[in-house]
Parts: sequence; structure tokens; C-alpha cells
Amino acid sequence: MTAWGITFPLTRKIGLLLGNPEEFFGNVGADEVATGRFDMTQAPSTTAANLFNDATVDNARQWIFHHPDDAHLVPDDLPHPRDKEIQVMGGPEKFTGEPLFVSEQHE
Repeated sequence: MTAWGITFPLTRKIGLLLGNPEEFFGNVGADEVATGRFDMTQAPSTTAANLFNDATVDNARQWIFHHPDDAHLVPDDLPHPRDKEIQVMGGPEKFTGEPLFVSEQHE
């Protein structure tokens, strides 16, 4: 699975959202996308601000940095710091160095 987008808060009022390019596959070449033809600028909105703020909080690993004037936007109930980037369902809790998949060798 691939994320539908990745948010990058750049300033208190400007953010960059990188969208999943999957819809372009087979329809538009990378060279055409690189021209910026499909880039958009969007007017500020509460919805966009909430998207960036929520994504930042939900995906923070240990620290959240913010402007002092924005302290009221930081939720009181923050998630605990995470030490894992990815959790595989049904996989081992910790990587032991043992192979996860064993291929059968044919002689």
C-alpha cells in the first residue's frame, strides 16, 4: 500500500502536499509531470489546516515543534512516542535477523 499523500508543513501558513502519482501511471509521462503542469495552489482553508495539523501529529515519532502562538492547536491527548516506523500485521514484534520467508531450494 502507498500513502495517498505526504504532507510537509513549510511555514505557519504554507504547506506542501505530495499526492500519489498512481493516477498518472500509463497516462502521463514523468517528463510531463516534472514540468509542474499538474501542480496546484489552493486557497487557505480550515480543512487544509486541519489536514496538515492532524497528519503532523499522527505521524510524529517523538517531537512536535510549533510556533508559540499555535500552542492552542496542539492536542492535549498526544500519542506516545513511537519507536517503529512500520508494523506488519501478523509479523514478529521485533526483527531477530532470521529470514521471514524461506524459499524451497530444488536440486
